[in-house]
Amino acid sequence: GAIAVWEDTRNASTDIYTQRISANGTLLWAADGVPLCTAAFNQVKPKIVSDGTGGAVIAWTDDRNGGGAGNYDIYAQRINSSGVVQWAADGLPVCTATGIQNNLQMLADNSGAMIVWSDGRGGSANADIYAQRLNQVGTPLWTINGMSVCNASSLQNMPQIISDGGAGSA
Repeated sequence: GAIAVWEDTRNASTDIYTQRISANGTLLWAADGVPLCTAAFNQVKPKIVSDGTGGAVIAWTDDRNGGGAGNYDIYAQRINSSGVVQWAADGLPVCTATGIQNNLQMLADNSGAMIVWSDGRGGSANADIYAQRLNQVGTPLWTINGMSVCNASSLQNMPQIISDGGAGSA
């Protein structure tokens, strides 16, 4: 089977929903999907990784703090194999620093997920790359609002992430 995640506009703004599908095509969770985030304004561009226990960790860019002005932050949610959200309602903040955070990518690790993104806290023309690691209960394991991976002058954008083959713990 698989777990799908998508943007959904059934409530006027764009929200994040998910659904588990069995190998034979049976929908296993709530009809029309489980809402992961229905906070005010738009939540877009979800990314998903396995949580290693039949569920998933999903992260997205989120405009709830920008008042619809496109000042996106990064939020995340974990859902278990039964379709029950595990973290705070509407997700946990990964980064709510000033400026726009977007272009996120994710990697599952042995204890949760690692997330990288482009970060405009230094100004959109000078976006940098930041990262955060979340454990299985959603606790950030690195600096609040992420650690700087690269803050060289000019623009750093469109990060990617892959495992280094290690055990997933530092």
